[in-house]
Amino acid sequence: MGDDSHAHGIIAAMWTTNIPHCRPERRGLSAGLHIDAVAGTTRSESHEFGWRQPIVVDSNNAKNATNASCNVSGSWTASNNVGGFYQTGYFWRSTGSSSDLAEFKANLPSAKKMLVEAYWPAASDRSPNAPFVIHNAAGDHLGTVTVNQQKNGSSWVTLGTFNFTAGWNVVALSRWTTSGYVVVADAVRFTEVP
Repeated sequence: MGDDSHAHGIIAAMWTTNIPHCRPERRGLSAGLHIDAVAGTTRSESHEFGWRQPIVVDSNNAKNATNASCNVSGSWTASNNVGGFYQTGYFWRSTGSSSDLAEFKANLPSAKKMLVEAYWPAASDRSPNAPFVIHNAAGDHLGTVTVNQQKNGSSWVTLGTFNFTAGWNVVALSRWTTSGYVVVADAVRFTEVP
């Protein structure tokens, strides 16, 4: 049995599990708010829009659903050396003056506005300016967001909200930034927003 609380007592939830089914039981939730028992995060739910299951793209494709894929070149190194990663590990690549993207792809059945978040294990050798490049399925560049991978590790970090098109949309981590560091491609989460 677990107990999660949200700041200021807005919500509190307890769930029980019956192994092997591990079905969460929600108790004491404020109207319209739920705990995502898998990721451990709080999400707002509007009854008029219904439940929006996020698409999580892990660096390990064996953990991904059919609507999620991670693609890296052979120059990226698979690792689980630094703890705090999502699922089973991550890929890393030394920074330098070529992009060599690690692509996190989500396949959408229709155009959607999505909140995009990234996950990585933080360490002192990580890039303080790791660039995530966002494209829709039509190939249009929607933005580039730089993050400090020395901080905010082992948590979902917001990259922004973007209007994606039907098909395979891409959030790609580039190594093209200040040399002397590494960038870490671990996981990206896409969540539909109203």
